Amino acid sequence: MKLLPMIGTSVLLALSTLNYASTISSLNKSEAMNTLGDRTMTTISAATLNGKVIPNSFTGYFAKDGTMNGGFVNKPDDAPQTDKGTWKVSNDGKVCVTWEQWFNGKEQCVYLYQLTNGLLIINTDKGFESLVLKDDLKDGNQMVH
Repeated sequence: MKLLPMIGTSVLLALSTLNYASTISSLNKSEAMNTLGDRTMTTISAATLNGKVIPNSFTGYFAKDGTMNGGFVNKPDDAPQTDKGTWKVSNDGKVCVTWEQWFNGKEQCVYLYQLTNGLLIINTDKGFESLVLKDDLKDGNQMVH
């Protein structure tokens, strides 16, 4: 009999979590520009490269002029450790980056979702890209030169 209240509580918790997830929306153009412009982000130790989530942390600086620099803590097997490129934000808030070397120079786009303690990054195929904790989004260029 005591199992029934525990199951009910678990179901309610799961439903409220699903309800919350369905109510968050991606940042709009202005919010995305303000979140990234002249800032450096460092992801948790999980980033997506060439369609695979790799156990690596990415750091990227988004200059206000639309240029950027990026690097991984550890060199990925099939890509250079650092790269430079350009970034832009479309009217619907989609953030697109074109790297010189990574992804063979093909534009990669994501949506940003503001969380209480960070930023969730989802690719345009609605797949996990990465997560940036609030403390790891810093003003200015924090890239090691």
